[in-house]
Amino acid sequence: MAELAGFEIAIDASDLTLLRVVSYDAADGPAPESAPWSEESKRFFSRTRPLEERCDGDRSLAALVVESLLHDTDLLLLDEPEISLHPPLARQLGAFLTNLAEERGISIIAATHSPDFVAGCLSTRHPVSIGRLDYRKGRGSALALSTELVSEMSTDPLLRSTGILGALFHKAALVCEGASDIALYAEISDRLSLHEQDYPRVMRDTLMINANGRTSVPKIIAKLRAAGVHCACITDLDLLNVNNVLEALLRASDVHENLVQSLVAMSDQVSKIFSDRKSLLKQGGASSLPRREAEVVKTFTDTLARFGIFVPENGALEQWLPQFKEILRGKRNKANFIPSIFEMMGPTTTGLAPADGDIWAFMRRIAAWLADTTPTAHNDERSPDSAR
Repeated sequence: MAELAGFEIAIDASDLTLLRVVSYDAADGPAPESAPWSEESKRFFSRTRPLEERCDGDRSLAALVVESLLHDTDLLLLDEPEISLHPPLARQLGAFLTNLAEERGISIIAATHSPDFVAGCLSTRHPVSIGRLDYRKGRGSALALSTELVSEMSTDPLLRSTGILGALFHKAALVCEGASDIALYAEISDRLSLHEQDYPRVMRDTLMINANGRTSVPKIIAKLRAAGVHCACITDLDLLNVNNVLEALLRASDVHENLVQSLVAMSDQVSKIFSDRKSLLKQGGASSLPRREAEVVKTFTDTLARFGIFVPENGALEQWLPQFKEILRGKRNKANFIPSIFEMMGPTTTGLAPADGDIWAFMRRIAAWLADTTPTAHNDERSPDSAR
């Protein structure tokens, strides 16, 4: 108990008329083995603290540990054992229960909403089977995840840094290239939720994930889809300039191979348009291009959007909200753009309100896709033992 929570529990019988469950700091123990009416026992228990005086988390943890240790059973069923526990303790509890199952040769089935609890279970390296339950559009679903997949999510440095395990507990995930992208798109989504009643509710339960660069987006999307997490991504058209990233992203998004090759071929033409028309794009986005070129770009980006790959029509994050163009002149790089644009937008509740077009329409489109499409999982990443 001390290793898990920093305190121990004991039965105080020193009163002889009343049994009390008490707690004490591990440094003050162990409890004496002498008779409960001895002076040694009385002195020790006078320094203890009734368990009911501890916080809810400590009490529930103590009860859970005692129940787990006392019962001689082959199976323990636990419902949200992490309730009232702060994240580090939830992680330790996951490890404790997994070790207990291994040591006693028993099975423990736990329903949880905590990525920290799951990470703790996986940290022991003992066999752990994980299933993901979802309820969408009036239908429930269950998916057995491969141990290798979930273990990779918790041990791969890149995946761990994104907090990808947390996506298992959300309706959807939206992968962005970096922290600046998340900051702006999350703010836009929050304002749409606040001002528009018909803005899809799924966005309130969507985890935004920082991919730490565009080259990492395909890997993250592939793992999310393998885990049955409904996901989309936002990426600048700069991805066309990085070898094989678009191709990898299309395959991760489950695009048919014939269409993958067609889009990769088309991307060269789109990349050239964006390279040749930078000044026009900065002035008015794709709509400012000559008609034929605008049609090519729209066809390309619309096709990507069908598979949850969303590309800003103006090419990059810093070109949104053109009404602030003059004020933000010289601050259109990401390092300066976010603090400056937030200052211009004002408070979420009383500042800039949603409008038609521009970033507002872009975010509405993403939200509609996440709300309307049906999530799928790649078969090659599912657990081979679906009944496990």
